[in-house]
Amino acid sequence: MEEAFRDVFREAVVCRTRTCRKVGSMLSGGLDSGSVVSFAAPELRRRNEQLYTYSSVPDPTFRDWSSSRRVADETPYIRMTAEFVGNIRERYLDFAGLSPYSVIDDWLDILETPYKFFENSFWVKGIYDQARRDGAGVLLSGARGNFTISWGPALEYYALLLRRLRLVRLYREIRRHGMYKGVRRSRLIALVGRQALSMLGFAAGPAEPDMPNMILRPEFARKYDAFGRLARHGMGVRGTRITDPVELRRERLHSAAAANKSGAVMTKLSLRYGVQERDPTFDPRVIRFCLSLPFEQYVRQGMDRALIRRATKGYLPDGVRLNYRVRGIQGTDWVHRMAPHWPAFLNEIAQMCRSEASAPYLHHDHLRALGERYAAGPDRNLRAILN
Repeated sequence: MEEAFRDVFREAVVCRTRTCRKVGSMLSGGLDSGSVVSFAAPELRRRNEQLYTYSSVPDPTFRDWSSSRRVADETPYIRMTAEFVGNIRERYLDFAGLSPYSVIDDWLDILETPYKFFENSFWVKGIYDQARRDGAGVLLSGARGNFTISWGPALEYYALLLRRLRLVRLYREIRRHGMYKGVRRSRLIALVGRQALSMLGFAAGPAEPDMPNMILRPEFARKYDAFGRLARHGMGVRGTRITDPVELRRERLHSAAAANKSGAVMTKLSLRYGVQERDPTFDPRVIRFCLSLPFEQYVRQGMDRALIRRATKGYLPDGVRLNYRVRGIQGTDWVHRMAPHWPAFLNEIAQMCRSEASAPYLHHDHLRALGERYAAGPDRNLRAILN
């Protein structure tokens, strides 16, 4: 199984390194981009070429407020991967002075349309710009790997075992998973039970939010049945209302809207910077192979994301490949970066609230209340709310 996956994935990676210019790749401390790099760098070595990698790191003045299981600065894991794989020229980019607010006009000029990846906007654009300056023609990524090569949600799988009353297997899996994650079995059992109820539709959450506490004007939302329309497409207040993990994966991989959005952004950035982003994790051959495997290949013997962990043995360092307890957070410092722009940001909110053009659509009273609440600037509570 692992060798068959490697054959398919290697072909997907290698064919995307074709260029008359240099080859670059985004690189985090995780499994997706790390796997791409671990197959691309050896191929380039055979061609007497080097792989350039680009990693976003927090502003040096940022103090990490995340939990012990999340990490804002993935530098130690990135270096571990680069040293183990070899043939890599690393770049760690902190994009000093840039923020999501400072690049709004650039993004609107590039895309010619609104966008919603606000917190990641400054580093995505910055990596393209740096790759262009380095002479790269290709920028590899693992952006869609969560639903292909590194798919494998453990709690959802265990909830399915519970619903099917496969209790002996469930007990063995939970015992091993708890050891890997450092979580008590009682805690895991409670989480699995909650997940099983959610999959039955008992905990999907409301289809409609608390109207007085949202940015959209309540009258406008009710008039056009905004949240009813979303619900009919499987969406709710917190995103998708699809609770079956297999169905959710299939929906994401077959979504024309998601593919169009990603393709449009990549194309516009390519036109601006002359660097083409290519994602081997979304290769049709890789998708077909991954969809052909049963759930048991992705969660196995207590191991989540099991296929890619097994398949990259010898390709990725064990410190990354078997890292169960810590995961990175992209762009964690985005609110911190906005602090110098806070007065201008609040002024734009105030102007928007005075606009008669936006009054039928936006909940001005709620926006004013938020502006007053955080008039002194971003604080720890704001960071927690927005992330």
